[in-house]
Amino acid sequence: MQERKSRVVNLSVLAALVVVIFGNVLTNEFVWDDILFLLNVDAYRTFDLKRYFLMPGNGLEYLPIRDLSYALDFTLWGEQSTGFHFTNLALYFFNIVAVYFLSETIVATIQLSRQSAERLAPATVAFWTAAFFTLHPIHCETVNFVGGGRNTLLASLFALLSCRSFILFLECNRSSFFNWKLAAAFIWYILAILSKSTAISLPFLFLTLYPIIRCRPIITRLAATIPFFVVSGIVYFQYTSIAKSVGLINQHPNDSFSIASRISTAIQIPFFYLTKFIIPTSLSVDYGMPFSTTPGSPTVIACMIAIIVLALLVYVFRNSSTLPYVAFSWYGVTIIPVLHMLPTSTIVADRYAYLPSFAFCLLLAYLGVGLKDRWPYRITTAGVAICLVFGILSFNQNKVWKSNLTLWRHTIAISPRSVQAMENLGTIYFFKGERAKALDILNGVRQIEPLNPVYDFFEGKYFYERDNFTRATISFEHAIEKKNDLIDALYYLADICDKTKNIDCAISYYQRLLASKDLDRGNYKKIAKERLAKLGASNVP
Repeated sequence: MQERKSRVVNLSVLAALVVVIFGNVLTNEFVWDDILFLLNVDAYRTFDLKRYFLMPGNGLEYLPIRDLSYALDFTLWGEQSTGFHFTNLALYFFNIVAVYFLSETIVATIQLSRQSAERLAPATVAFWTAAFFTLHPIHCETVNFVGGGRNTLLASLFALLSCRSFILFLECNRSSFFNWKLAAAFIWYILAILSKSTAISLPFLFLTLYPIIRCRPIITRLAATIPFFVVSGIVYFQYTSIAKSVGLINQHPNDSFSIASRISTAIQIPFFYLTKFIIPTSLSVDYGMPFSTTPGSPTVIACMIAIIVLALLVYVFRNSSTLPYVAFSWYGVTIIPVLHMLPTSTIVADRYAYLPSFAFCLLLAYLGVGLKDRWPYRITTAGVAICLVFGILSFNQNKVWKSNLTLWRHTIAISPRSVQAMENLGTIYFFKGERAKALDILNGVRQIEPLNPVYDFFEGKYFYERDNFTRATISFEHAIEKKNDLIDALYYLADICDKTKNIDCAISYYQRLLASKDLDRGNYKKIAKERLAKLGASNVP
């Protein structure tokens, strides 16, 4: 009864922290890709279950559980951003509850298995782990970004639940193999990978638990993981196939994405996130490429040595320091899918560190609770101080996500050479009517990436709006020279030809537009088909 009351009190405090620190996300707008991959997807409004489960719901990713959550949001809230943010916030709290119970289960199981000499109060470790997890600023991107954070919240929730169920299965020494705990772990895992593919590495985490939880025979433990690995293999091939077909994975990587450079980057990424866990300031949605890509560089070699030494130490001392072993294993396994081994446009992102951050919070709580008996006042004060600092940083970081304008201004302040931030901020100012300011910002993109067509396109649009079709055509053609399937430029070139009664020219550009593989943000392909039909073009798709 006392344990139950303690849980209620702890979870109530955690809920209060969520409301106080993250409550301000409810006033934030849709930002970044929310418009393109959320509001502009008709399938989410029609509750198209067939599309969610038989094909990529948004045309890019097969994540049916995430897509289903968006459809429920549209049903409940329409296009009100507050409702979508409320759902994210609710999911975040459920994640925190899952973190609490998983931490408690890990500590209790370790001590029950008698593989460790540590004697820590499970509820105390669970509370501090969940408190650090609740308040850590690196989670702000996941909570605030509806279009990019929802899948992370759902997948992490189910992954945490799956891990807890699997640990409960392992600690049970009954002779029966199949039971509800193993079944529950498998079901949670299926839901996790249908929410986000990064949950694919979870079965490897189960393997790392075998040296410390030995209540069941090794054959039983290994056999239990087989279904998980089978599903992982299926999901991996399905995900990579879809991602390559839509261009999320670069099938022709250049030198910056060579195998050697990717391995070098992957070795450094865990330490990049570790730095952000310890000093969670200067958080950004675009960090650029802050890594050495040379395998023989001192940084890469130092990171490799550190990984090997740490891995050996935590394994050798796994029985006397079991919780650090679990934390290290969790971090190592959950970070594998986000090590950029598959060449994608985003190298590192705060939301990629969301699930791995559990390891840091667990280890921090373990260290604090372990030292509390020696310095009770100092350690408790330090724990509260850390929570206070994390809370203030998170509250302020949430304000960054207020609107697209605040988000990209902040990004440029942190990462002045962020092409993504310049493109987005320039676009915002352009449509606000501040054309000179927009073109000045976009000119910065041209200075960094001479072959980037964004400046030429908006220069063309500037002249187009003033009916200076000659100058507009020159600028749009420059954009096409840099990116021959730039759908926006193709549309305006076709429209200029249409307006100037150059029918053959208009048909040619409309047909090139329909063949483009570029993202159709303006629904231009539908317009092109309609225009081609009116112009009497043959072979209209």
